[in-house]
Amino acid sequence: EAAASANAAWLEDVIMHLLFVLALDRFADYVSDQVVVPVRETAAQALGAALQPTSLLTLQRVLELLSSMHKHPEWSVRHGAFTGIKYLLASRPEAVEQLLPAALPVLMAGLGDRDDSVQAAAAEALLPMAPLLLAMPDEQAVARLRHILWGLLSSMEEELSVATSSSLSLLAALYSPPARFQADAALATRLPVLWPFLLHSTTG
Repeated sequence: EAAASANAAWLEDVIMHLLFVLALDRFADYVSDQVVVPVRETAAQALGAALQPTSLLTLQRVLELLSSMHKHPEWSVRHGAFTGIKYLLASRPEAVEQLLPAALPVLMAGLGDRDDSVQAAAAEALLPMAPLLLAMPDEQAVARLRHILWGLLSSMEEELSVATSSSLSLLAALYSPPARFQADAALATRLPVLWPFLLHSTTG
């Protein structure tokens, strides 16, 4: 029992230090149309691994901490928040259904962020959740996400925005399987928004 208590304390300390890295790291580089944040990405991956043996309560508390970062004035802090949420949700798929009600509004807010790197991080965090969202009886969340993504794509000044690839991927996932096309009566009028992106690497 003493060993288990010591291990839990050590794991909690590791999780807190990884959260510090996500909040404090400022390094970023750009390759083509993508932002590269190796320190934050590695810290978020390690956070996901550290959270695997933890309780649902711990997951909820870490999600609350990450969510509190999404309104920070520094884009890098907001980006760290969504990168952390992505790996938190990916690390515990059996808990996603319980975590999604708290995570979804924050991730939706991230899609509307003023920085396209943060938008991309939010979209990447949502992408693995698409099948679960499509399976929900209430389609309001999917309809809301579609609306946000169509607006995001239509407002992009150029197809090489950092958020283009992840936004297109998420939008495509939210229209799968094909039967889901029937649920969006406005789809035909929205399709012209995609014409500028037809040569983008995501659609190749």
